[in-house]
Amino acid sequence: MRTYDKKTVKHPQVKDFYRVVVTSDWHVGSKQHDDKGLEDCLNKALKHKIDFAIHAGDITDGSHVYHGHWHNLKTQDVNEQSEMAAAKVKAFGLPFYLIGGNHDYSFTLQNDARPAGIIAEKANNCVDMGDFQGDLNINGLVLRLIHGAGGNAYSLTYPAQRYLRNIAEGNLSEVPDVLAIGHYHTDLVFQIYDCAVIHPSNFQKPNDYMIRRGLRGRRGLYVFEFDIAKGHLREEKHWFIKAT
Repeated sequence: MRTYDKKTVKHPQVKDFYRVVVTSDWHVGSKQHDDKGLEDCLNKALKHKIDFAIHAGDITDGSHVYHGHWHNLKTQDVNEQSEMAAAKVKAFGLPFYLIGGNHDYSFTLQNDARPAGIIAEKANNCVDMGDFQGDLNINGLVLRLIHGAGGNAYSLTYPAQRYLRNIAEGNLSEVPDVLAIGHYHTDLVFQIYDCAVIHPSNFQKPNDYMIRRGLRGRRGLYVFEFDIAKGHLREEKHWFIKAT
């Protein structure tokens, strides 16, 4: 798991109950981006009185991430990919918290451009939380976004287990209340170290590179609702909205 500086953002609305969209890995700019599936899932989620959305990275598909990447791209231009993504974020209409993933970061490595920053400039409901990890403080509760690395492990829960175990062994109080982990294109929710872990799936149809890396899973997003008591998760409920 990457270890970049973590940015902390405080959600301005203070209450005890929240219902949020948890999503990741849209890969806008890819020929395999599921545009219709994303639009349908967001529209279905918005019927549930959503408070805000969190995105765990790779909102764009980047460029030169792997050999032959350009064959799978509609455009290699960072501004064009970011503008397409910004239009979707803006249309969502509610606060949208975003970190950059490895595909987004490919533009930074090439020319110091940051899709998350560009999107936040063009969509005023978007908050740029940095690259690879960021904390959202919600009425004292810590919701952490991280973007993983590598292909899928044999056990889908292993990357989050390893990440949280390393934190817990140092200081158990530093474990976040909720962890949303992008990159793996899997949909999964489980509990460990009193932390609710969410793998929020993706909106990219499989291509040869994804199949080689084991990055395959059904497309969609989660709606996650929770109560907060004394700055911690008291009760949660979640459901998956599948792209069709």
